[in-house]
Amino acid sequence: IILTPEEIAEYRDVYDIRVTWSSVPRGSTYHVVLARDRTFHYIIYDNPNVANTTLTFWNLDYGTYFLKVSAISKNGAEGPFSDIVSFIVVPPVPIITTAE
Repeated sequence: IILTPEEIAEYRDVYDIRVTWSSVPRGSTYHVVLARDRTFHYIIYDNPNVANTTLTFWNLDYGTYFLKVSAISKNGAEGPFSDIVSFIVVPPVPIITTAE
């Protein structure tokens, strides 16, 4: 289960996103996939050797991202992927100034 980010979380002017998920009994490593689309055709990160239950993505561009995680046992058997979680990185709120 992906713990953070929450589904449709919005990060305003934040480029480094920390993701966490629940540990799986007998899980040796985790397979983490991050994409720009819900069908995972535009993958920007795919790593089947994540040892911890936390990972930080650095310098993400503005836009929507989709994340899924699976556990891999010591013998190499991969479990099913988690539910897909989406999150959005958005620009800062514009500062409106008035000329005097």
